[in-house]
Amino acid sequence: MNAAAYHRGVPRSSEEKRRRAEESAKVAAYEARKYALILGPVIEAAKRYEAGEIDWHEFDSVIHGYTLVSQHVWSVFQRQNRRALLQMIEAEARGEEEWDPMTVFESRRERRMSKAAQRAWPKLEKAVAKLTDAAIAAGRLDLVHDVDEWYDTVVAHMQANDGAGFFSGALGSGAAGETIEQMNRWLELIQEIWNLVPQPDRGDKTAYELFTEGRRPPAPD
Repeated sequence: MNAAAYHRGVPRSSEEKRRRAEESAKVAAYEARKYALILGPVIEAAKRYEAGEIDWHEFDSVIHGYTLVSQHVWSVFQRQNRRALLQMIEAEARGEEEWDPMTVFESRRERRMSKAAQRAWPKLEKAVAKLTDAAIAAGRLDLVHDVDEWYDTVVAHMQANDGAGFFSGALGSGAAGETIEQMNRWLELIQEIWNLVPQPDRGDKTAYELFTEGRRPPAPD
C-alpha cells in the first residue's frame, strides 16, 4: 500500500492492524507500570497511617506528592507521540535508561524548600491547574504541562530577560478558528503562571511579590 492510498483512507492491512494493536498494548502496559510505581508509596503510607505509625500530616504529604507526580506522568503520556513512547519503552527494555517519575519528583523537591517558595508553590500549582482544566476542555493539549515544566520554562526566560519569547512560545499560533477573545484568555492564564513563579535569583519571590514590595513606602529609620 502506498502512502497516497493510506492517506485517502484505504483500510490498513491485517499486518498493519496487528502491529498497531501490539504497539498500543505496549504503551498501555508501560503507562500502567509507571502509575503503579508512583502509587506504591501511597499504598505503603496508607498502611502505616492505619497502623498509627505516621500522623495525618505525613500521610497527606505523601498524597500531595503523588498528585504532583501523577500530573507529570499524565502530561508526558498526553504530549508524547507514539513513536517517542515506543522509543522510551525500548530503551528501558535494553537497560539503557529508565524514566522514573519519583526520581524526577525528588530532584525537584529542593526548589520548594525555602519559606518563600513554600508560600509561592501552592498558588502556582493552582494557576497551572486552572490553565490545564481550561486547555483540556478546549482541546488545546499543547498548553498542558505540569507545574515543574512551567517553572523551568519561566525561570529560563526570566533569567534571559526574554518575556516576549516565553509568551510567544507558550501561546503558540493557536487552534484553527480561535477568536481574539479566546487567545486573550489563554494569555491571561499564562501570564498568571509567569507572575506566580518563585524566582531563585530573587530569594524565591514571585513577580507579584516583587511588584508589591516595590510599591511599599521605605521603612522608617
